[in-house]
Amino acid sequence: MLDISVKALELIISKCNHINTVCCDATKSPFPDEYFDLIFGKWILHHLDIDAAINETKRILKPNGVAIFIEPMSNFFINIYRKLTPKLRTSNEHPLTKKDLNSFSQHFYSVDFFGFHLLWFLAPLLFGGHGIKNITSFEQKVLRRFRFLTPYCWEVIICLKNLRRD
Repeated sequence: MLDISVKALELIISKCNHINTVCCDATKSPFPDEYFDLIFGKWILHHLDIDAAINETKRILKPNGVAIFIEPMSNFFINIYRKLTPKLRTSNEHPLTKKDLNSFSQHFYSVDFFGFHLLWFLAPLLFGGHGIKNITSFEQKVLRRFRFLTPYCWEVIICLKNLRRD
């Protein structure tokens, strides 16, 4: 487990003392080249310089390795929400843009995106008390059919595969 926050790592260790932790900047990790088969990050890239994060991920990912990230997206509705709730985030956060998503394909052999929470804000209006469950099922059907809507989701799963070297 890698994190820049000592407190976050201490919390992880207190809950799961069998996990190895490293306190460092994710764009300048101490790991050797081609070290990991799999990298997973949740809500990390939007705190970092995207180019630096992409380069470091590519450097430490083994040939044919996979990196998966879950990140917030930037779009009209989300940006309004962010302006109305500035205290819910740190000053260095920047949700990913379509341009950021496109930059991944310049560095990785295979890039795929899966959006979710496209219509989450409509859930209570459309489905009442069972809104989240029903809207999730409905929006996944919509997103499978209309993949171009992915950048308009609240969050996106990014799957990156490194080029295999033979």
